[in-house]
Amino acid sequence: MRTKQIVGWVLLVIGILMIGWAVFSSAQIFAGAKKPPQVFEPQPRGLEMSEAASLSDGISSDDIQKQLDKALAHQIGRILPAGAVPSALNLFAWSLFVGIVMFAGAQIANIGIKLIT
Repeated sequence: MRTKQIVGWVLLVIGILMIGWAVFSSAQIFAGAKKPPQVFEPQPRGLEMSEAASLSDGISSDDIQKQLDKALAHQIGRILPAGAVPSALNLFAWSLFVGIVMFAGAQIANIGIKLIT
């Protein structure tokens, strides 16, 4: 009986520590004191608009498609900053990971509480 309560208290403390670590780490990341783990890397930028807009005689449909793709990429680049999408995805991945850790900590603490009582 005594061993069961000791194991219960240990599990309760482990669960609370997991939740505390997740909250503390998230607070540091969202406050800007620490960067989130880089799961998604920003890709290097393509050609500039001046290069994409240069036309020459005898253009094939493939060349026109490539130039339209470059022009579209340039316009999207003007709307969204260079690393906005990877940064948002990294924050989402971090939030998902922290949610899983907090859920696991809550479940471990719950098992500890059941062993204590």
